[in-house]
Amino acid sequence: MSQLDILPNSEVVLTRFDAQENKWTLYDVYKVAPNHPLRVSVLGSINGQTNGQNSCAPNGWRLNEEFDGKKAKTKVRKNLQGLRLRCGSYVTEPVPLTYLDNTRLDQMDIAAISTLPVSWLLRDDLNFSCDIVEMSNYEWNQSTLAAATMALYREDRIDTLAHAENMRPEQLQYAEFTADIFAISTPIIFRQPPLSAVSNIFLLPLDKTVWYCCAALILCVIFIMGIQMGHPLLEAQITLFDVVSFVFGAVCQQGTHLLIPSLSGRFVLITTFVATLALFTSYSASIVALLQSPSESIHTLDDLLASPLTLALKDTRSVRRIFSSDDSHRILRMVYAKKIEPMGTDAWIADESIGIGKVRASLFAFLVDTPSAYNVIQRTYSELEKCRLSEIKVFPLPMNTITVARNSAYKELIKQRILWMHEVGLIFQTRAKWLPKKPACEGDGRDFTIVGLRQIYPLIYTA
Repeated sequence: MSQLDILPNSEVVLTRFDAQENKWTLYDVYKVAPNHPLRVSVLGSINGQTNGQNSCAPNGWRLNEEFDGKKAKTKVRKNLQGLRLRCGSYVTEPVPLTYLDNTRLDQMDIAAISTLPVSWLLRDDLNFSCDIVEMSNYEWNQSTLAAATMALYREDRIDTLAHAENMRPEQLQYAEFTADIFAISTPIIFRQPPLSAVSNIFLLPLDKTVWYCCAALILCVIFIMGIQMGHPLLEAQITLFDVVSFVFGAVCQQGTHLLIPSLSGRFVLITTFVATLALFTSYSASIVALLQSPSESIHTLDDLLASPLTLALKDTRSVRRIFSSDDSHRILRMVYAKKIEPMGTDAWIADESIGIGKVRASLFAFLVDTPSAYNVIQRTYSELEKCRLSEIKVFPLPMNTITVARNSAYKELIKQRILWMHEVGLIFQTRAKWLPKKPACEGDGRDFTIVGLRQIYPLIYTA
């Protein structure tokens, strides 16, 4: 019996008959790991007596209270007696890393660092330790398989990971998943462009019907003033050019040099100036309001493609893998072809503080994980700037999980203890510490906007 590897995921029960007491005793037998001594615990006994206790047990059974329940095996076997497991670990940006509890680090692998506390809790709960095997590359990529975690599982160099990683179906060839921990969102963060950047604001103040009425008014005034040119006193003083100059001068709230002696001509003059004054006042007020108005034109990736925003991506292997994959969605391929590929290397930014800074200063959109982005935004943005931020969910990342080697004897133990951490709030506490919430907008989002050449470009182009 001592030569058998009866590991914690096994179900082996031994029975022993005691002739003096006329009963059978059942023993639970297992090993913490190969080459470790057997651990034997009394499971229960069978005799001819009926006990009112343990009413769920069959007649004649007397169960050990320690084993009474569905989770008995986990309750007893969760003590691994200080077992040393081989644990894989990676940090993609080791240079800026100071210590593992530093939540204010930029350029760090948040997926790995944020789930390390869960691994520490597992070690304390299950009473095991880790011999760390460090890795430089963690992504699933056939060309770099020799340095990837899956290669270590394949070569039987590690038993589990010291932190979580994203679930992917192809990993099941060499590893198994335990239980999900949490997912990290990777949206596109941007400021809604001003209305002047996406529309010609000099055409927006008036409805099409009003524009048609204005054109009709101009033509009517030119026609009536043309008739006035036939007046004996005006025939030699007014030309058609003078009439056209008068109309456009009235529209621009300028005076006229014309002296109209006739009563009908003067009536046309004053009517034209009053009408254009009302239009000019309404138009100017609308232009001022529109210059200060943000747009709400971007809600989807299609809107982003049609917008003047420049797009960049945080330079991570997972993002590169998604956008360069032939299996990526059609809209992602279009985004890559139109927004990313023309920029070349400038479209990939490793330091999230640079990307978030560009979002703040210009018409710029940045795809980045939310913990890194929110950390920088919380430190550098004003309350008003936080209110102007918008997000587009591009693709959902898989849940994070702690992987173990295939057919691992500790998979169920780790899985059940992670589920227990969810129940008692330990996972929530870890998430709250490492994954900050979106910065709240505590202002009304209003501010005075400085008018630059971009805002008046349509007017310059028309001129």
